[in-house]
Amino acid sequence: MGKLASQLKLSTHHLSQIINQQTQGNYFDLINQYRIKDAQHLLINTNMSIIDIAYEVGYNSKSSFYTEFKRRTQMTPNQFKKSNKEP
Repeated sequence: MGKLASQLKLSTHHLSQIINQQTQGNYFDLINQYRIKDAQHLLINTNMSIIDIAYEVGYNSKSSFYTEFKRRTQMTPNQFKKSNKEP
């Protein structure tokens, strides 16, 4: 967050306030939202393994990726991939 705040010429505190107000979440929620969206795209459009996708989008462990993915989509990555396959 420090790097982003610096690029925007804001204090980290002010940036945090803006994110909290605009997203009803915090910085980490915002980052995880984008990570999961990227993961969904990769699950649909590539043949990468789920663990490779987890690392690609910034997760350091399979379990934290699975937990966050299921929390945001109500599906496991495998279920999501299967439900979005073309017949």
